[in-house]
Amino acid sequence: MVGSQLMSLSERIVRALARAEATRIALSKDLGVSRTTLNRALAGLMEDGFVKASSRSDGRQGRPPESLRLDRSVAYTAGIALSKQVGRGVIVNRVGEVLVAVRLEVAARSWCDVLRELCGVLLAEARRVGVDPRVRSVGVGVPVPVSGNQSVFQCARRIVGEVFPEVGAERCCADGEELGRASECSGVEPMGTRELRVGVTGRSTAVTIDNIVTMAALGEARWGAAMAVPSLLYIQLSAGIGSCVVTPQLVTGGVVGAASELGHTVVPGLPGTCYCGKVGCLETVASMSAILKASGADSVEELAGLLVEESTDGSVHRIVARAARAVGLAAANAVLMTNPEIVVLGGPLPREVDFFVSEVHRSLNEYLLPALRWDVNVVQSNMDEWGAARGAALAASQLLALGDAERILGWRA
Repeated sequence: MVGSQLMSLSERIVRALARAEATRIALSKDLGVSRTTLNRALAGLMEDGFVKASSRSDGRQGRPPESLRLDRSVAYTAGIALSKQVGRGVIVNRVGEVLVAVRLEVAARSWCDVLRELCGVLLAEARRVGVDPRVRSVGVGVPVPVSGNQSVFQCARRIVGEVFPEVGAERCCADGEELGRASECSGVEPMGTRELRVGVTGRSTAVTIDNIVTMAALGEARWGAAMAVPSLLYIQLSAGIGSCVVTPQLVTGGVVGAASELGHTVVPGLPGTCYCGKVGCLETVASMSAILKASGADSVEELAGLLVEESTDGSVHRIVARAARAVGLAAANAVLMTNPEIVVLGGPLPREVDFFVSEVHRSLNEYLLPALRWDVNVVQSNMDEWGAARGAALAASQLLALGDAERILGWRA
């Protein structure tokens, strides 16, 4: 989401101390900043308890050297991911390690009701295990379109503001004018699109919100199958089909948030009418609901069992293979436009059906440019069920790292 060139000095200090303890002199040299600049950034981190200092005698005369370490027990951000079936919430430390995790069934309730209850359960669990729940920012992934939908943001912002304890989030505006502690503003530059909203007054918790697919893609880019990859195309195959492109500088849903709607791209030859009204949308053959309906299975696990029982040219195999080829074609069109290094397939289908990923890979590369000898790898997501919630927490931490108080990804005020 954010390249190293846009990383705040505080974040660089945190990542350095996550690797090993260090002295101020060593940190100053390693990060290439003066001791004065380093000390300004350290002051905020130490005030908030993220960095601790201790002195150890080395047997020499004079003042013993001071060693700095990262306190991994202190909460930093929270991430919440709401699908149509289940809600998950996490509280993480400065390096994204999970300190608290909770899960809640959605049933038939509205996502606003689930969000409120999940926030309450998350806070109660944090207090139970002794974690201070006063996080600096909260990321929320929801199963509905977000960009341009102000009511979605207002609902999430109100609930988070009511439930979470208030904290003094570090804040800067887009052009670097100081609104909060200067240590977090030093060296910060805005995101490439400058689609930023400087936060509200007072000491309220900052919020970032986007579709759950975007949050899952961020988790994949930071900790999953696309870790350390410059750019990726993430495709989530579930009840619907969503997608997201992540680069080192930006993740965006476009002007109105429609850049993630891969499931509504039209695949030639598909006769089915989509619920959106168009004929031939990818979701009519490749969403989990479409595949289960065509195969007669009640779940992806039952689908996997049917595939084991029948021959490779059986009817269920043909249904799944057709879905994989359609996903490959749609992915190829996206790849031709965005040129990612890797394509990651998320959701239960790639996980449970062993040939699905390879079939998508074969189909995708058929539709690329042969003259370029272009082979884009396709892999299965290796994030666990908490990937989207961790991605939401990452989005919230990136918001703070850039010095913005509030932002809706891809949404223009």
